[in-house]
Amino acid sequence: MPTTLYVPTTREVAVAIRKAHPDLCAYAVASGEEWSPYAETWWSLPGSPAPILRQRTSWDGLDADRRRINERHEQWLCFDVPDPDDD
Repeated sequence: MPTTLYVPTTREVAVAIRKAHPDLCAYAVASGEEWSPYAETWWSLPGSPAPILRQRTSWDGLDADRRRINERHEQWLCFDVPDPDDD
């Protein structure tokens, strides 16, 4: 079974990848909590089970108007590394 490596990247790189590949498939990842303090999206090429890009937006809570407090954005490139013991 391969191991997935997550390499931090910039918003600009993530935007360039999504622009160069308009056919990317997006998968929202739910935390299982109704008022979760983050939202995450994984992007993969059509027909591929492995993501190539992961993006997370997180925040510290909501204000009285339900706006996110201290919103942050993170991006990672995803690489599957085969296990050398797998034949």
